[in-house]
Amino acid sequence: MQDVAEHAAVAKGTVYLYFPSRDALCASVAERNLSRLLSEFEGLADAAPDGMSAMEHVLENWLSHLDKRPHVGRVMAEWWRTKDLDANCDAFKAYQNRAQGMLRFFEELLERGQSDGSIHEDVLPRYDALALWGAVFGGQLFSSNPSGTRLRLGAFDPALLRGAQLRSLLRSLSARP
Repeated sequence: MQDVAEHAAVAKGTVYLYFPSRDALCASVAERNLSRLLSEFEGLADAAPDGMSAMEHVLENWLSHLDKRPHVGRVMAEWWRTKDLDANCDAFKAYQNRAQGMLRFFEELLERGQSDGSIHEDVLPRYDALALWGAVFGGQLFSSNPSGTRLRLGAFDPALLRGAQLRSLLRSLSARP
């Protein structure tokens, strides 16, 4: 909270006036971000001819969004590692609701693709939606800390990761060889 206050050039007490806890602050930021993304994703999906095309456009947009905001991935990764969350605050409940809406959106895209034959039928929408979210999040973690990733995993070019990640995710879903 002190870092946020310093960055915003306000007193720490002012931050606490609006956000009673670190979790409330993180949840508010995450909820706002997910809300904006979900709105964009729905527009992209509506304009796509089939479920697989919709998924491709949505994932491209999501990865691009995260590439432009590596700090979001770092903050969210730190927050996700927290074991003791203030899950009773209104901000967290709003975030939780929005996150569940995002997950339902991905489930519906997968179901749409299964219905139109563009996504293979053995996909389990709930679990594949979770796996997609985790894969996108994991790629963002690698890209947001390239030196740490190189130290842990060896040489890699963050600029090539996004394309490889997108191709891998889409191939795993596609009903077409």
